Amino acid sequence: MILKMAAVKFLNLKPSMYSRSVVLNVLGMQFYRTLFFYLRRVLRAPKRIKPQFAQYLKTLERDGILVIPNFFPEDVYNEIKEEYRRLSLEFRRDDSEIPFPHVDRMSFHDKRVPDFLRQHFLNNPILKELPRSFLNRNYNLRLEAYLVKIYCNQDELALPKNGGTNNLHFDAPLRVLKGFYYLNDADERNGPLQYCLGSQKRNSLKRLLWEYKLSVRYAFNRWNPDHQGEYLDNEPWVKITEGEIKAHELKEKVVSVKRNTMVFVNVGGFHRRGEFLEPGVRETIEVNYRNAESPRNDLYFLEKKFRSLA
Repeated sequence: MILKMAAVKFLNLKPSMYSRSVVLNVLGMQFYRTLFFYLRRVLRAPKRIKPQFAQYLKTLERDGILVIPNFFPEDVYNEIKEEYRRLSLEFRRDDSEIPFPHVDRMSFHDKRVPDFLRQHFLNNPILKELPRSFLNRNYNLRLEAYLVKIYCNQDELALPKNGGTNNLHFDAPLRVLKGFYYLNDADERNGPLQYCLGSQKRNSLKRLLWEYKLSVRYAFNRWNPDHQGEYLDNEPWVKITEGEIKAHELKEKVVSVKRNTMVFVNVGGFHRRGEFLEPGVRETIEVNYRNAESPRNDLYFLEKKFRSLA
């Protein structure tokens, strides 16, 4: 049983921001990880994209973010919105989040989610073609997707927020793709995504040396007994200083969008969740392709083979 649990944990491992080891980070593990993930992507045979989506891919590679307004026809949007609102009464609180803002969600694969809603996303050609070409790999696993509601009331606006998501950070030193479909408008008032255009590029010695320093800072902070292995309210394990923001030209763009907009983001670039300026809610459907880099995705052909023999 222990071996099985260890095997499952290994197969589902996803690349993290940094190595956890102080010694390995001091010895330059972040540089070697970055190089490994880069070579792993570029040395694979290119996954070509269909011509009608080529401009989308070009924009995402250049900026690290792609915004597609009016993603669905209006009647489909209304159908999705109606079903989302019905299901939202049964969302569960995400207990992994520090309380504010509140995050409630439901997996796309929950049996209460009707098949027609899943198919609008899981069979959407853009959601299949763009990640395949951008990540230069096939996504073999069941897609990780959620219906998500993020909200704050008047009394909670001034309270400390999640230190991990509300401060500038990147998810891992490689291409990591997420999609956010918005069912209501998002602007400065309801804490939208903030992204530093171009910050996904790790093509200079200056940037690599900085991420080396961040990895060492992370490792020492993480094992600080005062942190108890968790984010502090309003503080991340790695705090990006104002001087570093200026030196590396991290200019945050507020991703303000209208309803029925799909946003693809390379969260390998610096980003954060915005602050709610007034009571409100943000309603989205989130699609996460991070499992693409897990060993299980690479070895899924063996899993299918074993299942067929069972």
